[in-house]
Amino acid sequence: MERHLWNATRRRKWELSRTGSVGVDQWSTQQTRVPFLSEAAFATHFHVMPNYTYQETYSRLELAKEQIEVAIFLFLDHRSYASALTLAGAAEEVIGCELKRKGKKRTLDWKYEQVSEIHRRIHGEELPRKKFIAEENHVRDALKHFDRTDEPEITCDLQDVSLWMLVRACDNARRLDIEIERFEELNNWFYGYVDGI
Repeated sequence: MERHLWNATRRRKWELSRTGSVGVDQWSTQQTRVPFLSEAAFATHFHVMPNYTYQETYSRLELAKEQIEVAIFLFLDHRSYASALTLAGAAEEVIGCELKRKGKKRTLDWKYEQVSEIHRRIHGEELPRKKFIAEENHVRDALKHFDRTDEPEITCDLQDVSLWMLVRACDNARRLDIEIERFEELNNWFYGYVDGI
């Protein structure tokens, strides 16, 4: 909302300077108002927003850790499996890239090796890696992308899919010695869930 209001103010300033109604250098002394802003809101946005900057430097791994922890909260408290899936999926990818950069194996790579070996023994041929990864990320990608050729609905078990994405994300974090809050709680829930299947 704040960004929208500031953009509207800036656009009005540009329009007035173009038409000659007010010069850019005179803008600060004009009483021009964006129509839907109250006096207080105008003063707040007009004086604060030009100095609005909170840029900081962040650790991608720390942000990925935060995403996993929020995803666990959303999952265990049954708030939103879709949000838990997308957060865990984003973190899994970031931490997975760091593992590759360090020459370590990602959980997805390990799983592919296990499944590929079974596939080879049964079918006598290798399981295409791209096909395997596409299947593993199918639901996550469906929540991230929506192309013209895609169906508007998707059928899946969101709880199950988000759980296994959390498992991947947490295991990747473990491989980098990243401690995840509430991991033990998720782990206990996981074994109870698996025993119930």
